[in-house]
Amino acid sequence: MAGFVTPTPPDVKVAILKDIQHNGMTIADAARKHDVNYKTVHNWLRHNSKGTSVSWGDFNRLKSENQQLKEIIGEMALNLSRTKKS
Repeated sequence: MAGFVTPTPPDVKVAILKDIQHNGMTIADAARKHDVNYKTVHNWLRHNSKGTSVSWGDFNRLKSENQQLKEIIGEMALNLSRTKKS
């Protein structure tokens, strides 16, 4: 039957959402890994995030940005410490 889409098994859906929400994987990477359409995964996330102020995509982006800022602050603190010792 043309146009029929096989539903994603629940365990695969759970694995995809876990990869994104807990492991920090991007939506595109998780969709590719599990051979599921990007838009399908995006819709699951949008449906699951109703009532929250930040989407999972934004959350992961902010988490990554936060990690980068922590690394920059660490480098600056180390440089400052070295300068004070000199």
